[in-house]
Amino acid sequence: MKALLQNFKNGEMTIENVPSPALRKEGVLVKNIASLVSAGTEKAIIELAKMNLLEKAIARPDLVKKVLEKSGQDGLLATASIVKNLISAPLPLGYSSSGIIEKVGSQVGDLKPKQKVACAGIGYANHAEMLYVPRNLIVPVPDDLSYEEAAFVTIGSIALQGFRQSQLLLGEKVVVLGLGLVGNITAQICKAAGCAVFGLDIDQTKVKLAQSVGINNSFLISNDIVQKIQKLTNNIGADAVIITAATKSNEPVKLAPKLLRDRGKVIALGDIGHDIPRREYYEKEIDLRQSRSYGPGRYDIQYEEKGNDYPIGYVRWTENRNFKSILDAFLQKSLDVNPLIFKKLPFEKVIEGYEILNKNSDALGILLEYDFAKKERKNNI
Repeated sequence: MKALLQNFKNGEMTIENVPSPALRKEGVLVKNIASLVSAGTEKAIIELAKMNLLEKAIARPDLVKKVLEKSGQDGLLATASIVKNLISAPLPLGYSSSGIIEKVGSQVGDLKPKQKVACAGIGYANHAEMLYVPRNLIVPVPDDLSYEEAAFVTIGSIALQGFRQSQLLLGEKVVVLGLGLVGNITAQICKAAGCAVFGLDIDQTKVKLAQSVGINNSFLISNDIVQKIQKLTNNIGADAVIITAATKSNEPVKLAPKLLRDRGKVIALGDIGHDIPRREYYEKEIDLRQSRSYGPGRYDIQYEEKGNDYPIGYVRWTENRNFKSILDAFLQKSLDVNPLIFKKLPFEKVIEGYEILNKNSDALGILLEYDFAKKERKNNI
């Protein structure tokens, strides 16, 4: 099968013929129909790969910490060998796709071959013709929902988890700071939940795109933006600011308290600077919350890889339940992701898709279509 791989030493991408993934008992094999290349997360991964070792260490101090801990346990030489192997190994790209189940593992009792599904997760929902995906990172797709829309499952769930962290209620006012792929969907979710939504971005094209999907109060960030939001909220301020921007700058967390009412909330969904201006957060007693990816279960090996679910009475919205919820919203047309598809390309032109994202700031999402998609269309004629 063919797969997109990245050399982590220099960031170079190539399409390679590789062995098909093996089926494990906790998951399923999926033939990819569509996968999404996003302008945010995947570009960040590529930029990281292009850095030298020192730059990578500065950008990801968390990984450096893990290496140091490993060296303390196993010794410097053994750890150096592991790191060298990891850096030299080609990495798969992609984390959001849809397709058809080919085979089902022995411990998966609720899915069957030829079933339409959406897949999530870095290292699983790759840009590749065939995938292995653990049960809790896969969700059935309703018959009336397109593969193209279902391929947005991961992006949509990231936005949904940010909304859930905000605990916003009907009628409350929210500012979505950053109107890229995740921000646009976040704003749509807030609107669907009955909130008054104000979208902000530094890019006029993204502002217009948000307006086109019904986020009418979307504005370019300007010197008078605080006064504008205050006026639109009857001089009270927003109940919450959800930061979906991706920037190393500290400007989003500096701007957020100015837009909020007393005891408002800031939800950090995007990868942003966290040098908090204490006085402004203190004086309004602002609640700063983090939003962890797709939802509860993320980074838990027992949940994601072994298939051990959390009881619904204790964890209502796991990442898998978020996947289903977001697909239901797509099906009911309360969210519209079709305008976010900048271009559709055959999988063989995936590298061209990344080049488009790098060169064109207007491009948010590139949808890849696989050969299986053509066969699926013929079967449905």
